[in-house]
Amino acid sequence: MTKKDIWSADFEVKNNLLYYRPGGNTEWNIDHALKVEGNWNITKNGRLQFLVKHTQNDTFGKTIAVGTALRRADSSCLEFKAARRISVKGVPADSVVLSGTWAALPGKNISFLAAREDGADTLKVEGSWQVLPRNQIGCFIKRTAEGKKITDLIVLKGDWQIAGNRLTYKIENSTQPFFTREFSVSRAVFSDKENKLELILGAEVKNKTTSRGSRDSFSLTGTWKQEGLKAEFTFTAAKRQTITFTLSRKFSNDKELVFQLDTGRGQKPAFTITLNKKIKDDSSFFIRAKAGAKEKRVEAGFYFPF
Repeated sequence: MTKKDIWSADFEVKNNLLYYRPGGNTEWNIDHALKVEGNWNITKNGRLQFLVKHTQNDTFGKTIAVGTALRRADSSCLEFKAARRISVKGVPADSVVLSGTWAALPGKNISFLAAREDGADTLKVEGSWQVLPRNQIGCFIKRTAEGKKITDLIVLKGDWQIAGNRLTYKIENSTQPFFTREFSVSRAVFSDKENKLELILGAEVKNKTTSRGSRDSFSLTGTWKQEGLKAEFTFTAAKRQTITFTLSRKFSNDKELVFQLDTGRGQKPAFTITLNKKIKDDSSFFIRAKAGAKEKRVEAGFYFPF
């Protein structure tokens, strides 16, 4: 049988697997679908393709076009417009859907993990992620529809988990976390207008696609509560959570400004904490303390309009 005869039939996508259906080709004497071994991939121009395992190259070629453009994305699936040779039970398909979960990449990039029988394929999707006002993760997915550039927002509801100096964001009903990375505190802010904690995430070294030394930063919004030598920062996402700090320095007027993150491991990440006090109209007085392994510094000054 020639390769032309083999390609005269169609392919079908089912449960994130690709199958070949010989159709009416009686020479093979096969009346069921054949699973194609390989991996899913998204090309630079956003098309979905299947990379065939090298042992099957003589039969199917190196790649199989499956989807021509991304149509829809939500918290658990990607939907593409089906390529010409994709069918469902012999009927030409309009779309192809892959199920899975989202994951973070360094530089605020995003990926989609499409699970298969023996693992998962990591598909890099054009777009980015950020922390939304309610401390939940939002993914901004870019796609093209009818020649127009469109950006879709997907809210990944979940909660934060803290173990030592590792921070994890776990999406609801997902077996895989959105990210799990080491973190440090870069700045903590008390003011009349805002209460937030700025974090720096280290690269996920377990992921082969990341590079060591890569850093991402974002802020969590919440409320501060101070009792004696402890300060607690409480925030919410899917549930209420708290990060605890231990007092390391005191200043005049009983103003306790510099805290160390209490990780439970005796580690002391460097960070800055700032206290702003409104004086009159838009004027305010500030005290800023910086603490790090090589530098400790206190600054003070005024903010006032011209």
